[in-house]
Amino acid sequence: MRSGQHLWNTLTITERQRRNLFIRLEEVIGGDRADNLMQLLPRVPNDDQVTRADIIALAQTLDGRFLDHQAETKADFAQFRTEMCDEFRDFEARSRDQAETFRIEMRNEIGSFRNEIRGEFGSFKDEMRGEFGSFRDEIRSDFAQLVDGINGLQRWGVAVVAANAVATITALVT
Repeated sequence: MRSGQHLWNTLTITERQRRNLFIRLEEVIGGDRADNLMQLLPRVPNDDQVTRADIIALAQTLDGRFLDHQAETKADFAQFRTEMCDEFRDFEARSRDQAETFRIEMRNEIGSFRNEIRGEFGSFKDEMRGEFGSFRDEIRSDFAQLVDGINGLQRWGVAVVAANAVATITALVT
């Protein structure tokens, strides 16, 4: 017998041998005890019995399947991780491209808006210069007329004063 192998793993018993064993046990230990002992022996044919070796072989098979499944699962997760990393890199690149495109569009829009504002302010400045130039010319013209009016009044006032002075001198002299 090999180490770790038990007697019940190596015994093969037929139904006839089982019956003869019961009869002999009944003679030696009595009917009730023989019946109890026989109840402990399996009744199934030896071919249908599961042995320790069968269980060990099944455990090894299941271990192998588990290890295969574990390896497949690891490979699936590795592939999934790779795909997700690739997707993330693609997403990141697309986002960067979209952000750069948006940045360029905004620069162009801001540049266009700036040029439009400059043009509007330039037009407004030119219009204001023209309006202020016209206003200045009107003020100068009005001021020149006012000065001419004042000069005319001064000459008239001098003429009146001179005429009054001549009249007073004449009246005094005469």
